[in-house]
Amino acid sequence: MAGRVIYYILQCTWGLPLNLIGGLIWLYLHIRGARSFRYHNAIATYWNRESNMAIGMFVFLEQDLENQEERILYHEYGHTFQSAWLGLLYLPVIAVPSLIWANSKRLGRYRKRTHTSYYQFYPERWADRIGSGQLSKGGKEKRL
Repeated sequence: MAGRVIYYILQCTWGLPLNLIGGLIWLYLHIRGARSFRYHNAIATYWNRESNMAIGMFVFLEQDLENQEERILYHEYGHTFQSAWLGLLYLPVIAVPSLIWANSKRLGRYRKRTHTSYYQFYPERWADRIGSGQLSKGGKEKRL
């Protein structure tokens, strides 16, 4: 319970600017009928993009995740903690490097050539560690 309170305090103070952006995206998608649910302390929403992303305590998921949903959820949930802890520093320290790592064709070829997992890059590896630590706390999907 104390962890949840601290998470929300950080999200509503240090992480407030990112939560305002994430909240506006969530509101837009919600008005358009997107399905949302609660995952631990975050709000997850499906959108019509071929990518997954966390902004503040808001997680945005591609529609067709097949069997990867739980792994993607805990990974993106890890990013919500990074956002809470780093505040606006999340953008240059995590978001920008992560976007470049994910979207650069050159880096994509490098990962393929060297058999390097997407999740080996520091922001992704850290998000996985944080998110997987939350799995033991029993996060369940809850419709909003």
